[in-house]
Amino acid sequence: MNRRAALRRLARERAADESWLPAREETLGRRAWLKRAGAATVGLGAAIATNNAVLGYGTVTGTNITEQSMDSMAARPFLEMERRAPVPGGRLEIDRRGERLTVRGDGVRRLSLAEATPAMAREAATAVGVDPETVGETTADVLAIQADDVRWEPVTFDAFRETVAAGTPRPVTTGLLRARYTDANPETVAAFTGADPADPVATAYALAEAFRETTYYDVPRYLAGSIQYNVLLNLVKLRPYLRSDTSFEALAAGRTRGMFCQELTHRSIEAFHAPSVLEQSPPVASVVAFDPRHRHNYTALATVTRRAGDLVVPIAFLDYTHSTLYDDLNLRGVLGEGLEAYNSRHRARELTWWQHR
Repeated sequence: MNRRAALRRLARERAADESWLPAREETLGRRAWLKRAGAATVGLGAAIATNNAVLGYGTVTGTNITEQSMDSMAARPFLEMERRAPVPGGRLEIDRRGERLTVRGDGVRRLSLAEATPAMAREAATAVGVDPETVGETTADVLAIQADDVRWEPVTFDAFRETVAAGTPRPVTTGLLRARYTDANPETVAAFTGADPADPVATAYALAEAFRETTYYDVPRYLAGSIQYNVLLNLVKLRPYLRSDTSFEALAAGRTRGMFCQELTHRSIEAFHAPSVLEQSPPVASVVAFDPRHRHNYTALATVTRRAGDLVVPIAFLDYTHSTLYDDLNLRGVLGEGLEAYNSRHRARELTWWQHR
């Protein structure tokens, strides 16, 4: 037997019988393997977390909301949910498929939106004692939105009021955009923020301060979620054990342990929707801006206007997660106030006009 054949035979024998290995080396080998496996798992989790929190806004990959098409993101708001809005003398309703307009006053009149005209809507409103001009104008707006004959105009929040004032606000049409976040009343919101909820711009800034004073961004729950999704691959639920009551009443009473992005977003929408659109200046509809890429929700705020005959909807974006978190971690001096969300640190797949909770 030559030397090469002998070495091959020895290798086969040792592979079949590992008793020749020193016990200490076997133990160390197993420990080293476990350490490497653990490090790989943590490294994978860290990589996924970084991908979720940092990348995807146009840095290396992805895009951000300033580059995205608002027309496609905000399109077709009247699908999937019934709409109701007050009108002088009664109420307007759109059915959940966006096919029928109902005028309620002293009586009820229903119109097919596929066949309706503003003149027909005015006639129906007159018949039930509802303001016909408002109903006719709103019907024209709704038909324009259904036909995608509308311009969604994203703006920074600082420019929101001025941009709205460049046109004529349409409060009832704006009211029809509202998803049903109606758990809060104006008195509760005013007590929490110290601002008049009829002024949504003042309320927006006051909410940021009120959240900072009464709660904090729930970092422990965020970390639990990072482990749940990025390390445990969502096979074990950790976040539910860390939740607490996040209602306005709980916030005021100090019962809120901490808040997460969807809770901050939902409370802000409730605050903006607390007063009637007929009592707000400017009237606003608020909706969740949903970013599944980063598992993040934040707030969109819109007003329907007519400008030189065109239907224009200025829309601003607010992030109460950032405004609260930056303060918690003393990052305001580095990253700013954080409330503005129409910037390169945000993106969204859609505005969830259909979401009512």
